[in-house]
Amino acid sequence: TLEGVLDHAGEISGAKRKQNLLEGREAAMLSRDLVRLDDNVPVPIDWEAGRASSVDREQLLALFREFGIKRLVDQVESLADGPAEPKPAAPAEAPRYRLVDSPAKFDEFLAELRKQKCISLDTETTSLWPRWAEIVGYSFAWRDDEAWYLPVRAPEGQPRLDPAATADALRPILEDPAVEKIGQNLKYDMIVLRGAGIRLSGLAFDTMIASYLLDAGERNHNLDELAERYLKHTTIKISDLIGKGKNQKRMDEVSVAQVCDYAAEDALIPWRLRPILRQRLVEEELERLFVDLELPLVEILAEMEYTG
Repeated sequence: TLEGVLDHAGEISGAKRKQNLLEGREAAMLSRDLVRLDDNVPVPIDWEAGRASSVDREQLLALFREFGIKRLVDQVESLADGPAEPKPAAPAEAPRYRLVDSPAKFDEFLAELRKQKCISLDTETTSLWPRWAEIVGYSFAWRDDEAWYLPVRAPEGQPRLDPAATADALRPILEDPAVEKIGQNLKYDMIVLRGAGIRLSGLAFDTMIASYLLDAGERNHNLDELAERYLKHTTIKISDLIGKGKNQKRMDEVSVAQVCDYAAEDALIPWRLRPILRQRLVEEELERLFVDLELPLVEILAEMEYTG
């Protein structure tokens, strides 16, 4: 106890320490009293005042607006005329995931890619650590219902593209700042691509960062969670491909057909999420923070991590 230490201050070794304890008894006891919670303070409670009742709608809206709680403003306003009838969801068409695993298919894909001014991209790799990861494949999307996967590493005997030739062909597009890039956790992809000799530029939207700005209190901002939260879509889980624990595979040990659907989905989901998250950033007055601070910071952090 504090008293025990102070009562035996004379037995402490070290002249300075002993002197501080002997001379500081009064200050130490006062400090303890100042930080100790007093559980005997009388607190009269008017339980009736806490009973649920009607609210002053205008006063409530003014309070929420003052503190910038935009979502609650929207909820209160939506209750003005009673809850709205839910609209039936339009049936979603299954997306097309296209495997680009031959020079002819790649030429056709590249011709389409070169026409795009905005693309969503993702990389599949051999490691979670970007500085040591090798690219297993690239995935791209620029439509709501279609995405492409380009394997450059695969199990023996399965078709794939040449890694060096593919990187060389993609480099002008990925390095072009005029082509907007969308993705989830683009910092990881920047570091991985840098290892393949590609300096990704033109970052326009990162769904993970947008989610964190909008809902910093949420436990997860991964793509599986965002797809479920905003799109009501259950994604393919990576554990279904590579397993878990000591028997876990590397991505380049999984069949190309399986990786294709998983990887293409990882490019398509950010493309679909962008307009939803972007609208929320605008509504909650966070777009400038996102564009002017957060996105430029991604490139700085990627450079720091790559350099070490």
